[in-house]
Formats: sequence, structure tokens, C-alpha cells
Amino acid sequence: MRVLLIHAEEFSYAVREKAIAEPESYDESRKTDSVGNVLVAFSTVEKEDEKNPASIGTNLASEIASVAGQVATRRVVLYPYAHLSNSLASPEKAIRVLDEAEAALRNAGFEVHRSPFGYYKSFKITCLGHPLSELSRSITAQKQVEAAAIPADYHVLDQDGKLWLPEDYLNRVKNDDFRALLEKEALKKGLTGGTPRFLDYCKKFGIEWESYSDLGHMRYGPEAVLMFDLIADYSWTLANSVGVSVFQIKGTNMFDLSVRPVREHADLFGSRLYKIQLDEKSFVLRYAACHQQFSSVKDWVVSYKQMPFGTFEVADGYRLEQSGELLLCFRTRKLHMPDLHIYCKDVAEAQKVARSIHTRIYDEIRKLSRDYVSIYNLTRSFFDANRDYVVEMMRFEGKPVLLNFVPENIYYWVLNIEYNIID
Repeated sequence: MRVLLIHAEEFSYAVREKAIAEPESYDESRKTDSVGNVLVAFSTVEKEDEKNPASIGTNLASEIASVAGQVATRRVVLYPYAHLSNSLASPEKAIRVLDEAEAALRNAGFEVHRSPFGYYKSFKITCLGHPLSELSRSITAQKQVEAAAIPADYHVLDQDGKLWLPEDYLNRVKNDDFRALLEKEALKKGLTGGTPRFLDYCKKFGIEWESYSDLGHMRYGPEAVLMFDLIADYSWTLANSVGVSVFQIKGTNMFDLSVRPVREHADLFGSRLYKIQLDEKSFVLRYAACHQQFSSVKDWVVSYKQMPFGTFEVADGYRLEQSGELLLCFRTRKLHMPDLHIYCKDVAEAQKVARSIHTRIYDEIRKLSRDYVSIYNLTRSFFDANRDYVVEMMRFEGKPVLLNFVPENIYYWVLNIEYNIID
């Protein structure tokens, strides 16, 4: 099955006349329709989909729901569209697929609009034009691989150390960047945007897509290479300025999924993995820089007296991002990841080091006359036991932070801070 997904500011259609001998029957309320802020799914059911229309319909609904969540709408239009393939399913089977998808979406709480099958129709559409507003998908009967569903539990921590539900705190927000973070992450509201200015600089300095590679991979001209090398050198300088001994390492980008920690981390990361089948084994291209550092350091002989110390690498990372989300230099399938891990003998020492790094991170961004807004991902038990420490970290930022309480023991950390910049 082929699907074209358009996030539209406005969409309307009107049935004109029959396109096939026995089209789908419908009531008058479906002859015309108009809806705003909607995800329109132009859908072509193919011949091979006739083998399992129920699974195809369910998977179609799952993919539509996933994209709708990303673009922050609960409205969907299912629009039969016979122009995405030359191998069309029979009308009976195609209608069955759309029925299954409609039922699944309604059960999931979506407002579903369904245009009748088998008619010529006129339509008007106003595409919103953001990076996720135009996507294409191929749907099969095979079960879709999804990331592990980790529940989000958001609260705002204010400067007085008080916790708020995000919706209760919204009217109290004085920082525009924090408001944007709160609405996007916690309240799942769509935000307006435009063409990023940095794309002009990419063009000027020779940063561009590599058309001979997979989607999402870049190439660099001489000026761009100099820029990236200087950034890598500067990140190494910063790593050596945090007050601990730091050692550089290098290694492979491919790890064996039969190894337990590799497999368990990949299961958490989910579907956006580059996988390679080789010699009857499954490998993954690393999507985070920590793989090689942890794999190396586990084999070192280290005394607690040598802690804290750090390992550093400018690593490659590979993530199979959706094609419609790709944005030059910002969301790519091959990343450059300057990464520093510091190994401490206990939690108290880790807190001391983290406080120092937290200060340095803000010192650096403020050199550019900018500021971060932060998400603190943490466990409830860590927050309850270390509330004063979290408040201290937050007050250094000079504004509220968004807390996301994660389940206990699912990650190898108890506090993870995301530093977000609003472009």
C-alpha cells in the first residue's frame, strides 16, 4: 500500500461523479467535507494487499497515528487515491482496508473524516509547509517495529522549588523560549516555523546533501571541512577543561545485536536503526556515541583512586530518520557526536562533576548571547532523595525547567539533562 501524508491547514473535497461501475455507497453527509489542522492520508491499496487487508488496515492506522502525533493533530482524512501505484487492489478489498483503518483510528480517539471510494472528486488543500508536512509511506502486512513505549510524566519545577502540572503553569510562563519548550514537549502543541536561516550558510560554505548516498548523508567542501575540524578541536579543548583527566579513544561503528547490552539498548531506541546482516549475524550501526566508550572501558583495570576520569571521542552516529523529517545539518542520518563520559566512584562525586559540567555548558552557550531551556529526565526516587540538588541546578539556569519522570531502572542513568535551544 502506498500513502501520501499531508499536514494541512485546510482541506476540503466534493464528490462529482462515479469513477467505477460499483463505487462505495455513502450518505449525504460525506458528499462534501471541510476540515482544518488535519493530516490527510492519500491512500492507494495495491494488489498484494488483498492477501491480508485487516493487517494492512491496522498498520495504516498505526502509521497515520504516529505521524499525527508528531504534527500534533487529532484529525485525520482518509482519502482513497488511485494514482500512487499501477497495481490496484479490487474495490472490495480496498474498501475493507480503509474500513479497518478508520475503525482503528476511531478506537484510538481520532476524529476521522472519510471520503467515499470510487468517485471523481474535487479537492482543495493548504499544506502547512513544515519539515513533517509532506511524507510518503509504504505499508505492508508485516508488523511495524516501534520504539519501546516509555510513558512521559511531565511537571514544571519553578524557581521556588515548587512542582506544577504543565497545563497549570502555562499562564505563569515569563520566558518565551521556555513557553515554546513547554507547549511542544509537554502539551504536544504544533509550533509555527519557517525556513531556517542556517541553510543559507550551509550553501555558502559547501555543506550539502550527497546525492550518491542514502538520504540524509552530507558532504563537505573545503571551507566546511575546516569548520567541522575546528569544532571537533574545540570540543576536545573543552573536554580537557572540566578538571579531570580525559583520554581519547576511537573504534568501530558496527556492533553485534546478539550482545546483551547492545540488544537491550537497541530495543529501547526502537525502529530508527541501521541494521546489517552479515555471516548469519545481525549488526547495528551505532546511533549513540557511548557504545565504543563503554565497550572499551569495561576491559580497563581501574582503581577508585584514579576516579574521576573521562573518555572522549568525536563519534559517528547513524539514525534511520524518516525521509520527510530530514533537514540539512540539523536532522540527518549520519551525525557527528563529540562525546565525553566521566566515570566517578559514587553518586556524590558524580553530582559534583555534573554541577561543574552544567556550569560550563551554560558558559559556552552564553558566549553566543543565547541560552538553553532544559528538560530534566529523571527517576522519582532520585528526585525525592536529591531535590535540593535538582533545585540548585535549576536555579543556576535562572528560569524554570521541565521535569520528565521516567520509570525506575529502565535506563542506566537516574538524571539526564537535555539542553534545548529554540531556533
